[in-house]
Amino acid sequence: MQSALVLPKTSHVHSIISIFFADPRLTILFSAFTASLPIDFYVKTTGSDGLYEGIMMQFPIRANPNIENSLIARTLQLNCLNKYYAPLWEESWQADFKADNWSKQDARLKPFNTLTPNWQWSTPLRNWFERRQALVEIDVITAMALGLT
Repeated sequence: MQSALVLPKTSHVHSIISIFFADPRLTILFSAFTASLPIDFYVKTTGSDGLYEGIMMQFPIRANPNIENSLIARTLQLNCLNKYYAPLWEESWQADFKADNWSKQDARLKPFNTLTPNWQWSTPLRNWFERRQALVEIDVITAMALGLT
């Protein structure tokens, strides 16, 4: 299972399933959860030969206000790679993004306090180390939200 945020008016072939919510925040959270290993594992253990609406409706996704901004910040930084995503970034901006921290200290990780309400070329995570760290943290945050140890 692979998850991505795509721009409005984007088309795709039938082998891709798209889903969105009226509230963009919920779309981003859904994308974060579905990009995580716990949900990928869940899909693989269903034994289904494909991903269908019935399986998606059974995803064990739980809202948790304590972790939402961390998931949203990482998901947006992984997906908002060009100026065409600026409206999504700016509409989803939360001042709390700047107060977030990585789970480890490393000079290769761009600090969250450099984020701004306006999308800039430096907004997304562009190097492999930052992107991998964001994906690992999405896995951990999602597992915590689901009550996994």
